[in-house]
Amino acid sequence: MLFVNAGVKNDDRETIADVSTEEFTRVMVTNALSPLRVIETFKDRVSPSGTIAVMSSGQGSLTNNTNGNYEVYRGSKAALNMFMRQLCRPSSGCAHTAVDGAGLGANRYGAGSA
Repeated sequence: MLFVNAGVKNDDRETIADVSTEEFTRVMVTNALSPLRVIETFKDRVSPSGTIAVMSSGQGSLTNNTNGNYEVYRGSKAALNMFMRQLCRPSSGCAHTAVDGAGLGANRYGAGSA
């Protein structure tokens, strides 16, 4: 199993309209891009029947976003969830199970996800 945990957030009072480009980039790179870079670096060390997982957040759910707030953080975790879905999509040839860990239950994708 490979488990990757990364997370930062911006100031709670900043909306997407207020956040600087630098701060937006910092949150997105840390929360969405960096975990996938770690996975790409270490995925060959996971057995083909193994699991690759990231710590996401229920805040990244499009369905459960009923109250807004934390816009940049939410967007970064939604991006991470999408990247995990792409990592082991059926056409990718990935033999691993990818798990995004969002919310109370884990979303599983890939070979062992059934």
